[in-house]
Amino acid sequence: MEDYKKCEFIDLRNQADQLVYQTEKTLKEHGDKIPESERKAIEEAVKKLNSVKSTDNADEIKTAMETLNQASHKLAEAMYKEAQSKQQTQAGPEQHEAEGGGKEAEAGANEDDVVDADFEEVKD
Repeated sequence: MEDYKKCEFIDLRNQADQLVYQTEKTLKEHGDKIPESERKAIEEAVKKLNSVKSTDNADEIKTAMETLNQASHKLAEAMYKEAQSKQQTQAGPEQHEAEGGGKEAEAGANEDDVVDADFEEVKD
């Protein structure tokens, strides 16, 4: 039973390490997309988790992880909005064609020397 608890605690520390690493990486790449106050809140939560993850208090580590998750939520929202706007920007012309791009789409099809024809299968 003691080994099981020790294993759980090691997993918790690993999760904390992973959360710190991922948050720092994301903050470095996308931190400019959020207000400075939210960025500082995330950085403080990272510092707090870094300071408690080496302790033997699992509850304190879990609390610090939850705080960091909540603080970094705004960063995830900013990334999601950016990805969504890029997708809409890229889908713009394609969506226009899919909605019946008018004569431009028809002209484009004729330029490819494509012939629309009926066929009949002949059996020997």
